[in-house]
Amino acid sequence: MGPPQICIPVSHSDSVVAVPLDQLPDDPDELLDILKAEEAPLQLWLEFAKAYLSQDMVEQFLHILHEGTSDEVVEYFGDRAKYERIQIFCALASYYTSLGREERDRNKKSEAFNKAASHLQQAQRISLYEQLPKLGAGQLALAQGNIDQARREFQTAVPLKDNGQGNVAPHIALAAIAFQQGRIDDALRLYRRALQDNPAAPAEVRLGIAACQYRKGNQGLARVAFERVLDLDPQNTEALQALAVMKLNS
Repeated sequence: MGPPQICIPVSHSDSVVAVPLDQLPDDPDELLDILKAEEAPLQLWLEFAKAYLSQDMVEQFLHILHEGTSDEVVEYFGDRAKYERIQIFCALASYYTSLGREERDRNKKSEAFNKAASHLQQAQRISLYEQLPKLGAGQLALAQGNIDQARREFQTAVPLKDNGQGNVAPHIALAAIAFQQGRIDDALRLYRRALQDNPAAPAEVRLGIAACQYRKGNQGLARVAFERVLDLDPQNTEALQALAVMKLNS
């Protein structure tokens, strides 16, 4: 089995250009030239950008995404790639939100948060009915320490769709806020709602249920929930640590 790769379909052909992710070019324009020449979908632009970011090649990550917001790209793809364009703006917003959260210099922090907000506004201009920008706005508000604003953004996201599909992310975010504020019953209700809506929800949902039961003093139910996490993900660190602590305290 070779290294992970991303395949770019060759236009008007059944062939592909395979790009190993451990051999990404330092100059992202080399990739962009291929993507443009082969009229590759914007989703591939995103995948390459994320691959660069995973290797801490931030300049290349930003270059590809900024190129994906250019007038040339918008004119070419038009309405065929609305969701992908929203994803690109939200990916940029997420990056600047994280940058602002970690930044200690007040001016640089403010600059990063302003860039995040601007990208989210651009995403919402493409469609007011997509969930992703609202989730991003909630995360930005959390990073800025505005819990009430974050809760409002996540509540607004609840009835929206993610590219036409249901998504329990707003419930998970609202549950996490409720838990942090000590509203354990509300958090438990929201985590349960997320699991009911999506039984294949990420492990953090069952971890949240377990943590709520533990805080409520329901040790048996908490243990069952943590063990269920391990049934689905035997290497889940949080569940392993929680069960170890419970065993020590028993």
